[in-house]
Amino acid sequence: MIVRLKNIDIGVLCLHMSIMRQNVRKGFKRTYGKEEGKKRLTLFDEVKGLLEFELNQLDEGEANKLKQFYFDDNTLMMVSSFLDFYTMKLASTLQQAGKINVEDQGQLDSLHLIKKQLDQLKALHKVD
Repeated sequence: MIVRLKNIDIGVLCLHMSIMRQNVRKGFKRTYGKEEGKKRLTLFDEVKGLLEFELNQLDEGEANKLKQFYFDDNTLMMVSSFLDFYTMKLASTLQQAGKINVEDQGQLDSLHLIKKQLDQLKALHKVD
C-alpha cells in the first residue's frame, strides 16, 4: 500500500521511532519472544532507516512536500501498532506534565494524522 507523508511528518515519525527504539526492542522481545522479536525489530529498523534516508534527501523549504512509501501489510501493521501505543503514551505523559506547548502539540497532531492515514489504508485493504 502506498503511504503519502509530508516531509515534516516523516521527520516527526523518524524522531519518535528513534527515541523509542530501545523500548520497542524490549517490548517486541517480551511480547513475541527472542526470534520473532528480532524479526519485528528488523522491520522497525528498516522503516526508520527509510525515513532517515528520505530526511537526508531534503532541501530547505520542502516541509510540506509529499513523499510516497510502499508498506506491505506487515509494515503497515507494525507502524500502526507502534503509533497506537506511542501516541496514547505520549499524550498521557504530556498531559501529566501539566502544560503542552505548541511544538509538542504539533508533533502529537502529526503522529495522529499519520495514524489516521494508516487506519484508513488498513480499512480499505482489510488488513488486520
